[in-house]
Amino acid sequence: MKPWSAVLAIAVLALAGCNPDPRLHKMDPPGASTPGGTTTTTGSPSRKPPDTTYRSRQTPEVQQQLAAQDRVRAGDPCGRLSPDAVLALGKVSYFGVDIFPSQCRIIFDVPKAQNSVHEITVGSATSLGQPTGAEPNKDRCYYRFEVAGLQTLLTFGLDQGYDVPGDNGAKLCGIAESLAKASGTTLASPPPREGSRWVPQDKLMRVDPCGPMNTLGAQQDFVIRPHSQIFNCFFYERADTKRERGRSIYINYLDLAQAPRPKQKGPDLIDIGGELTKAITKSSKGAPICDFTVYVGLNEPLTGSDPLSQSKQWIGTIEVQGPPAGTSCSEVEKLTAEAVRLYQQA
Repeated sequence: MKPWSAVLAIAVLALAGCNPDPRLHKMDPPGASTPGGTTTTTGSPSRKPPDTTYRSRQTPEVQQQLAAQDRVRAGDPCGRLSPDAVLALGKVSYFGVDIFPSQCRIIFDVPKAQNSVHEITVGSATSLGQPTGAEPNKDRCYYRFEVAGLQTLLTFGLDQGYDVPGDNGAKLCGIAESLAKASGTTLASPPPREGSRWVPQDKLMRVDPCGPMNTLGAQQDFVIRPHSQIFNCFFYERADTKRERGRSIYINYLDLAQAPRPKQKGPDLIDIGGELTKAITKSSKGAPICDFTVYVGLNEPLTGSDPLSQSKQWIGTIEVQGPPAGTSCSEVEKLTAEAVRLYQQA
């Protein structure tokens, strides 16, 4: 079976019990780009709107892409598919979020060798220029569709299980077409994330991943490269034409079993804004990288409100990476502290 594809979407994986990629900020393959296209959520009237001052220094094209990402983040990834159509495919054991907040994962309780849908994952992106509609690919099927104003296609794919003999991609495409037809307009424009019974109602999802850039000040000229994972932000100094000293901010979920314990002590664990944080220096292409990972809400694991969403518990994470200034990680730590502040005030 092939590795996970980075296509924004609905990946219907027929692999019961398939584990998510442990690298929460896995880089997208060539051709992946920025997703978008959901119903905009209206927040609480008392909620302060995010500060998007940093966007004024970006090109109109980048500003449009960031606005599209705002709309996607406000949508419920588990609302793209008709729940009735999903439940009609078989007994569901899990229906909720995945490690990437833009994705929804649905696991079916079926025998490993049964030739049927084993898993559905909603929420990856693929570039324009590929054919729309259903396309079989040996042991899986992808269904790509357009959303007005997007610079990407959205996709959902069906995958047979490891123990299912033969390549049944063509058969899976028939199921994909029926699922797309039953889902109708919600496929491209899902209901709001806020109020969803499938995904956690946590304030981390209201944080703009590029928002911490406001702390860098107008005197520093940074360029944002819109990321295909819409809860991530990548930016670099305009003079850094090779993008060798980029900064990255990743907002993700982490399985509770893999998270540290509240108030855990360790040589790499520090406190930033009252939140447990892992601070390390690592290497990328031979260059040092400052890496801060904040574990938010350790005392309150996250689930959806629906019983089918509660068999997996999650912790929110904010990971910030960037080059040191000499031997100091102070700038990256400053970005991390601002991300924590934005989370706490969301």
